[in-house]
Amino acid sequence: MGTPIHQQTVGTLRLWTFVSPALGGVAIALTVRHEPEESWLAGGGAAAGFWLLGWVSTGFSFRELRRRGCWVPPGAGARPWLLAAAYSALVTTLAALLWLGLFAAGEALK
Repeated sequence: MGTPIHQQTVGTLRLWTFVSPALGGVAIALTVRHEPEESWLAGGGAAAGFWLLGWVSTGFSFRELRRRGCWVPPGAGARPWLLAAAYSALVTTLAALLWLGLFAAGEALK
């Protein structure tokens, strides 16, 4: 299926704390960019799915990084799942804003 989390490299663990929530941000940006109401349900579902995947992967990654003695954000020791949820929401929001800005800049250059 895949490499167990305890065999993942530190770089891979840190990458997964970012990739899944960022893909949720892309889904939100693409949904906001398109007007039809049909895309809102699909885009919102995709964004929620990527955020959920990001929350779970970030929570497990924070826990494993802390176990290895690597740096994790403050609060990851006491409440890793709460911090993972907030971190995933923050990365999702920032990624959506970044992509919306890139879309707007691209349209301004036309």
